[in-house]
Amino acid sequence: MYSLLMRYEVRVPKEETDMVGDLRYSWKKLRKLSTDVSDNLARLQVHGSLTVSPSHLLTAMMCIQIALASTGFVVE
Repeated sequence: MYSLLMRYEVRVPKEETDMVGDLRYSWKKLRKLSTDVSDNLARLQVHGSLTVSPSHLLTAMMCIQIALASTGFVVE
């Protein structure tokens, strides 16, 4: 949508344009992270080394929360 606005020379505040660029970057980063985690889980399952204990689950959830926060997503 923003490219369409730019094509027709509609003025958009620089801050808004920057936020859109940051959002695109954060989304790509999050997609890569999710693919990496999925691949890692699949690899662990194949080798039979995937064990889920409450402490492992809590640690994994905290890592995901930190990763999401680093991409700009707020997790409550």
